[in-house]
Amino acid sequence: MGKKISKLQWMSWDIVFMDDIINNDGFIISDPATLNIDGKKERAIYGPSSPLYGSTWGDEQQWMEKYRCECGRFKGLQFRGEICPFCLKKIEAREMDIKKTGWISLGKEKVINPYWYKVLLRIIGKNDFPDIILNSERVDKKGNRSPLIPGKDYDAKNPFACIGIEGFIERFDEIIDYYMRKKKGKRKIVKQLRKAKMNKQAIFTSHIPIYSTALRPQSATSDTFYYTGIDKMINPMVN
Repeated sequence: MGKKISKLQWMSWDIVFMDDIINNDGFIISDPATLNIDGKKERAIYGPSSPLYGSTWGDEQQWMEKYRCECGRFKGLQFRGEICPFCLKKIEAREMDIKKTGWISLGKEKVINPYWYKVLLRIIGKNDFPDIILNSERVDKKGNRSPLIPGKDYDAKNPFACIGIEGFIERFDEIIDYYMRKKKGKRKIVKQLRKAKMNKQAIFTSHIPIYSTALRPQSATSDTFYYTGIDKMINPMVN
C-alpha cells in the first residue's frame, strides 16, 4: 500500500462559529455553568455545561437523558411525544452529538488563537513578542492616560514595543515583514513567518469554542468534586 498524505488547512474560529450556528451545530454561551431555579441548581441552557450538549458525566441516570426536549428540562420516556413548554421542542430520543459546540463570543474584540500565540512567540521571539502585545500606559495623578515613553518608561528592544494586541492586529503585515527581513538568514523561521502572514484570518478570533461535555469528564463524591483542567479555565472565563 502506498503512503497516504493528509493536507491540513488552518481554520478560522470565526468562520467555524458561523458555520456551526447556521447548521445548528453550535450555540452562544451567555450563562454561567449553573443557575438557581426554584431553589435548585440546574445546568444553564446556554452555559458551558448546557443540556444542549446532551447527557454529561454528572447525570445520575444517563439513560433518562436519551429522551428529552432540546433544553433538557423535560427528560424520560414517560414524556415522549409531548412538547416542552419552555423550548417548544418535542420530547424524543436524542443521541449524544459530539459535534455540538458552545461558543464564547467577544463581540468586536479579538484575541490571538492559542495555537498561533505559541507559533508567534517562537518565530518572533520570546523577548520581542511579549513586548509587542504588552498594552501598558502612563497614568498621572489625575488619572489621565498617555502612551509610554521609549527610553524613559521602558527599553525599546524593537520598534513595535508596547503597541498592545490592537496595535499588533493593525500593524500585523508590517511587523511580519520586519521580522522576515530581520531573520532572513533563518530560512525555517522566515517560512513560518510567511505562513503566518497568509493565515492572518486564522490567527485572530472573536470566538472561542467550548467542546462537548462528553469530552470533559467530571465526577462527584460526598466531599469532593473532580473535573478536568479545561473546565478550571472555562468556568471562570464564562463567569
